[in-house]
Amino acid sequence: MGIGTGSISIKGAADSIDEEVASVSSGSLSTLSTNAVTYNNVKTSPYGMREFAGYTHTQTMSVSETQGGRYSSAGKCAITDDNDLNSPQGTVGYAASGFTLRASITNTGNNSSAFSLIAYNDYPNFGNSDFTWNASGTQSSWPQGSTGAFTIYTATFTGSGYSSFVPDTFNINYTESGGQVTAFNSQTAFTTATSGGQVGSTYWNDNTDHTYNDTAGTHASGRRWIAVAYNVPPANYDGGIANTENAVTFYVTFKKSGYYNKVSGTFVIDVDAYANAVGY
Repeated sequence: MGIGTGSISIKGAADSIDEEVASVSSGSLSTLSTNAVTYNNVKTSPYGMREFAGYTHTQTMSVSETQGGRYSSAGKCAITDDNDLNSPQGTVGYAASGFTLRASITNTGNNSSAFSLIAYNDYPNFGNSDFTWNASGTQSSWPQGSTGAFTIYTATFTGSGYSSFVPDTFNINYTESGGQVTAFNSQTAFTTATSGGQVGSTYWNDNTDHTYNDTAGTHASGRRWIAVAYNVPPANYDGGIANTENAVTFYVTFKKSGYYNKVSGTFVIDVDAYANAVGY
C-alpha cells in the first residue's frame, strides 16, 4: 500500500510504518530504516519523516512451484522431429513438425490460482523422434494431439481474495534460434503461428506483459511453432537433403506491485524437420 506523500504526522507515520512492514511494530522511524529495502531511497540517520513519503516496502511473492520438465541447464525438455526419408527422385520431399505452448490459469474457491505452461505435440507429422524429459531427466515418448499434454511448469498462488495475492501480470519470455539449413538443395522455414493447435485462435503475443486473469474458472491462450523442410524437384533428381533444426527457449515472469518479480526456470523445446531424396 505504501506510506502517503502528503502531510505525515507522527501518529500517522507510526501507524503507516506498522501496517507497511510486517517486521516492525514499534512505530519507530529508526526501526523502519533498519528494516527498509535500501533501493527505495530510505536514507540513514536522522531518519526524518519526509524520507518515507511514498515509501513502499517490496515483498517476496508467495508461490509454490512444480517443475514438470527439466531446465535448460540440463538439456531440452522436449523435441518434435519429423523425417521424410528416401522420397523418390522427382517428387517433393516434405517434413514438418510443431508444437503449441499453452498458458493456462485455473482459479478455484477464491483462494487458489494455478498458472501452468503446457506443451502439446499437435502438428501432424510422422512422429519419428518425439520425446519429453521430466524434471529428473527421464525420457518418454511424446504422443501427438491432446493425449500428449506435457505440463512443463506450474506456479500456484494462494491467499484470501484473488486480487490480494495473484500477480498483476505474467510474461512468457521466449527466444527462437536455429533455422540452420544443411542442404544440397532445399526450401526451409521456421515459423511462429499465432493461432491453431490446442488453443484455436486465442493466443498470447510476443514477450508482452499480460493481465493475470483473476476471475473464477480456467483461462487459456497459446502460441504455435512449426518447422518445415522441403526437398524439391528438379534439383533432387540428383538426390538431396533438406534439414532445419530449431529451438524455442522460454521462461515466465510474474509481476505484482509492491513485490519482487518472480521468474521461473528456463526451458527449451526443439523443433526439427528433415527430408531427403533416394540415395542420401
